[in-house]
Amino acid sequence: MRAQKRKKSPQQPHTVYPGAAPGAGRSGQVGTRSAPGRNRTILPSLAVKPTHLPVSSLLSFIHAAHASWMVESPWSERGGILVTAPPGQLKTTMLYSLERYNDALCTSDINIRSMKSVRDMVLDGRYKSMVFGELEKLYARNPATAQNIESHLKQFVEEGLRHFSHEDSAIPIMPARAMVLAGMTPSMFGQHYTGWNENGFLRRFICIQYILDNEKAILDAVHRWSKINITTPVFQSNGSFMLPYNLTKEESRWVCDLMGEQQHSTPMVLIKKVAVVLKSQDERTWTKILFDLSPALGKNGAKLVL
Repeated sequence: MRAQKRKKSPQQPHTVYPGAAPGAGRSGQVGTRSAPGRNRTILPSLAVKPTHLPVSSLLSFIHAAHASWMVESPWSERGGILVTAPPGQLKTTMLYSLERYNDALCTSDINIRSMKSVRDMVLDGRYKSMVFGELEKLYARNPATAQNIESHLKQFVEEGLRHFSHEDSAIPIMPARAMVLAGMTPSMFGQHYTGWNENGFLRRFICIQYILDNEKAILDAVHRWSKINITTPVFQSNGSFMLPYNLTKEESRWVCDLMGEQQHSTPMVLIKKVAVVLKSQDERTWTKILFDLSPALGKNGAKLVL
C-alpha cells in the first residue's frame, strides 16, 4: 500500500520590519515566537557581564530606542536616555547619528519659546525624539529658566507636555510625548545627581556611562588622516503599522534583569520596547546587543571599543 504524500500547506505571508538587514530573511519577521524546544532564543547568563561595549551595539541600541514609538504598548510614556562620558569621547557624534531620521530633532540648545513650537510639532507627529549632544548647555543660563526647561523635558518623556506657565490651563490640549536623548560629562552628572534623584528626573531615563577603551584612537585617526569607520544602523520609521509586543516571559525577565539598579517603570518600559524593535530587526542578534550594553547600565560603566 502506497503512502500518501502530504500536501504542503501554503506559506503564510509575513511582515518584515522595514529596517531589516539585507538577507535577514524571516529573522526580520515581526511578531514571531520560537517554538518550545526548537530555535529557542539563547539568553546569555548575566552572572558575569562583559566589560567592553562595541560601538556598533551602542549605536544599535540608540537607534532602536528612537524607533521604540512603533511598539504596541498599554504605556504611552516614551522615556529617555542619558549618555555619560568624558569630553571628546564621541557622545555627540553617536547621538547626532539620529539626524538621518526626519522625525528626530537634533539640537544643541532650546528655550521656552522654541519648546512651545516643538510641542506643537510633536503633537502633529513631526518629531518623535529630541536629541541634545551636550545637556550642559541647557543649564548655562538663569537657574530658574533652566529648571523650567528641565521640568518640561520630564513631562515630554512621561506624562506628556500640555501647558506652559503663560497658557491657560483650562484650554484642552493633548499631551505631547517625545523621547529625550542627551549627552553629558561625568562632572555634570555628579553635579546634578542628587537633585535629579529628588525631583524624579533620573527615574524617567536609562543612564548609560562609558569611557573609550583606547583614548588615543581618535588622535590616531587624525594622524592617519582617516576617519574611524563606524557603521550606523538604519531603523526606518513607518507609521503605516505598529510592531506587536513579542517577548516571551523568559525574555522579558532577562531584559528587566539587565537594568540592575535602574529598574524604574519608565526605563523598564523603554528597554522592553527597544528589545522588541531589535528582535523584529534580527532575531539572531538582539540578545547580543543588549548583553553588550549591560556593563554600561551599571555603576562601573563600560569601555567603549571603536
